[in-house]
Amino acid sequence: MYNEELTEEGIVKESKDGIATVVISNSDNCDECTAKLYCKPGNTKQRSLTVNDPLGVNVGDSVKVSIKGSQILRVSF
Repeated sequence: MYNEELTEEGIVKESKDGIATVVISNSDNCDECTAKLYCKPGNTKQRSLTVNDPLGVNVGDSVKVSIKGSQILRVSF
C-alpha cells in the first residue's frame, strides 16, 4: 500500500472556506481497504472525507479524491 495511490469518486456534500466534505461512492473494495477508517468513521453507513479544496468546488459536483499510500499514516495523525 505504501507505493500505491488510492482514488475514490464522490459528490460534494458541503464546501466552505477552502474545505469540502465529499460523500464517497460505495465500492466492492471497501471491506478490504486498510484506509477505510479515514472515510468511514464511527458507525455511519455513509462514507465521507473532509478535504482541502484548492479548486473551489460546489455542492453537488462530482469529484475524484486521491491520496498516496505513503501519506495515509501521516494523514491519520
